[in-house]
Amino acid sequence: MTNVKILSASYGTREQAIVVTEKVQQLVNEGHIRIEASQKHFQDPGPGQTKHLAVTYEIDGVRLGAACEEKQSILLTEFPQANWMSRIDGSKSLAELNIPGTHDSCSLFGGLMTECQTLTIRAQLLLGVRFLDIRCRHYNNVFTIHHGAFYQKINFGEVLNQCLVFLENNPSETIIMCIKPEPDPSGNTRTFEETFEHYMHGCRQSWYVSNEIPSLEKVRGKIVLIRRFEGVWGIPAQQGWKGNSVFTLNDDISSEGLNQKIKVQDYYKVPYSKSGYEEKWIHINSLAIEASKGKPDVWYWNFINGTSSGFPDANNPKATAVGKGGMNKRLRQYLPELTNKRVGTIILDFVKNDGLIDKIIETNQTT
Repeated sequence: MTNVKILSASYGTREQAIVVTEKVQQLVNEGHIRIEASQKHFQDPGPGQTKHLAVTYEIDGVRLGAACEEKQSILLTEFPQANWMSRIDGSKSLAELNIPGTHDSCSLFGGLMTECQTLTIRAQLLLGVRFLDIRCRHYNNVFTIHHGAFYQKINFGEVLNQCLVFLENNPSETIIMCIKPEPDPSGNTRTFEETFEHYMHGCRQSWYVSNEIPSLEKVRGKIVLIRRFEGVWGIPAQQGWKGNSVFTLNDDISSEGLNQKIKVQDYYKVPYSKSGYEEKWIHINSLAIEASKGKPDVWYWNFINGTSSGFPDANNPKATAVGKGGMNKRLRQYLPELTNKRVGTIILDFVKNDGLIDKIIETNQTT
């Protein structure tokens, strides 16, 4: 339990409470994951009155809070969305579900114009994220995780391990992993796909690498490969990716008869201006509405991120997501209008425990 940090804790009545932050952290360090609101652990600040324990804590960068009455307890490792897919009808295609995802999922380093997230892959998965955008530089027959020129201090093997451990603990879930090569491959003696095959050795049964969009039941406990590189494995997404537009992948004669059409909103060039943010929101809203009415076999991907390096309207991912642009907050406020309607896969920057992932999940019809 060393990854649990107690930020604040209090025990007592509303009128009279004592700070017990250090005591709760001590209990955690001793291996306790369930903290009881009891005089066994804490002094009694109000004899004869009903008392409460309130704790704010952090796990892998995810801020959480919980409270309970006297003689009850708080389970500090509880993530209510860690197995949200267990409540979903397994016969549904992934294209029919509303799925939270992250853009440039490992991009935690590199400065204002590069950083897109603050949480680890493990933390994102625990919060309910199920679509990961993984950018790999092919270097000396290894996948190092990059955002452009910036190494993200993690390699693909560790990303994969975090995903496999999560699925082992939550077999009702699936993880959709979109893998894209980053620039400047160097020192390789095999193709990108051959290195990917190397990573599958020993865990092939944990991957879904067919080229058709599957039902949820077929891929519970598995990683679904979305391929943005040349090869034969996985659902193809490398041909026809236009960028900074709305486009449909696999909309051609060769894929006729296969369920693999993906419609993408990826307007990522967003100026730092009211009109720039408003135009981005129009694109987001338009695809969400289309998804709610569109054919069930088309998978809708809605990228919420945006940036711009151009003067005088230079913009950065954080400003778009949680700053002046406020796309995440705007989406969180809008989603309740689409409850029980399909919105598709929503791909975000700077996810956190602020209710947005919950809102996306809650728009699904549950069993």
